[in-house]
Amino acid sequence: MALYVGGTNIDETWSLVADGTTLTAGQTAFANTNAGTITYTLPLSPSIGDQCKIIDLGNAATNNITIDRNSEPIQGSAANMTISTDSAAISLVYSNATYGWRLKYND
Repeated sequence: MALYVGGTNIDETWSLVADGTTLTAGQTAFANTNAGTITYTLPLSPSIGDQCKIIDLGNAATNNITIDRNSEPIQGSAANMTISTDSAAISLVYSNATYGWRLKYND
């Protein structure tokens, strides 16, 4: 059953997302790090409030997940992000050109 707010479907559909994928705004990705490292690229030209969510399926401490910032900062830094904790779950929301993508702690 879909969940609608103001006529918009706000359900999250989680899927296994392959290495090398450029994420889209609103995408929710399972990262299978059991087979090797993974790199995801954040959306180009994001809008304020765009979000991407990633959950590691269990082996990020050995096979890291790299989040390519795609020219926008992450937490105000001009560096890519590395996830290196097994079973980590993160949510990133775009704030502005200065701080870029911010970690969102409560979902």
